[in-house]
Amino acid sequence: MASGFGQNGTSVVGIVIATTEKPGSVGQFVTSSINFLDQAGNIIKTEEHNERFNWTGQQLVLPTSLYLDDPETTVASIETEVSISEYSSSRRKARPELPVLDAESITETAPGKWTPAFTFTNSTAEDLTDLRVGIVCYDAAETIIGGGSDYPGLAAAGKSIRIEPGLVKTSGQPASCKAFPNYGDS
Repeated sequence: MASGFGQNGTSVVGIVIATTEKPGSVGQFVTSSINFLDQAGNIIKTEEHNERFNWTGQQLVLPTSLYLDDPETTVASIETEVSISEYSSSRRKARPELPVLDAESITETAPGKWTPAFTFTNSTAEDLTDLRVGIVCYDAAETIIGGGSDYPGLAAAGKSIRIEPGLVKTSGQPASCKAFPNYGDS
């Protein structure tokens, strides 16, 4: 669906948003492979990340971190590839959709470091443990300029929790951020 990256010093995060309309993809793993490129188009490094689809039509965020050894190195662009594969023989049933959340606030917690805040309400009938939340941050033109992830331990049935990811990396001040909750694999 979309991709982009953010860099703050030697920390970089590549963001890939994937989706599927195929019910057979539920329960399968989505792997993103990101080539982080320099100004000349040379590959600095390739990193991967995987997550699992849990419902048809899910917007699945795959944040992929890169830490650069050389503080003079700058990522100019990324190339992304996405594949779907099933690593186990057991089929999973689709789970109830979880909402995409808009940041209620974005606070500068240190010079050039931003923390978005979200409220997630668990409207399912079960306690949700080990959520996997992909964060995507955008500039005023709606271009992805970074993001990150968070892993809340418990969202009790019918209750709300506050999500404030501390590992968000962006290229500049975000105009908006969204959180894409996903079920944990437990």
